[in-house]
Amino acid sequence: MAYAADGINVRGAECMSVALGRNSSNKGFGGAAGIAKVLGRRWALLILENLSGREAARFDDLKRALGGISSTVLSERLKELECNSLIVKKSYKGRPPRIEYRLSDGTKELEAIMDEIGRWQARWKKKNKPPAGDAMKRQSL
Repeated sequence: MAYAADGINVRGAECMSVALGRNSSNKGFGGAAGIAKVLGRRWALLILENLSGREAARFDDLKRALGGISSTVLSERLKELECNSLIVKKSYKGRPPRIEYRLSDGTKELEAIMDEIGRWQARWKKKNKPPAGDAMKRQSL
């Protein structure tokens, strides 16, 4: 089994239990720690967001849409997301061979949760504006 530097499983059928279920208390924030680790990887949420607006996308489509992501990083993130059952990879035979990526059914359910987090963020941001001239300005949410 291969792991990225932070322990996220990038290969093998045991991905879900290893990356998403490890050391979770299933209460409060602890229950979301595994998925937060996967989604917190650079570009991961942007890839999922990009796939959410389409039936499927090819590697080059995603690379072009994301702008600035290297082929190596995109390939790594796609493998991690697939390995953790967040996306589905489908290969088509032919010349040249074609590969498409789409959200998994479970990730479509996650979309609604992420939308709710976005609404929470907007409410929180509205209520918690830093004081004018604050030297310790918060990182933009």
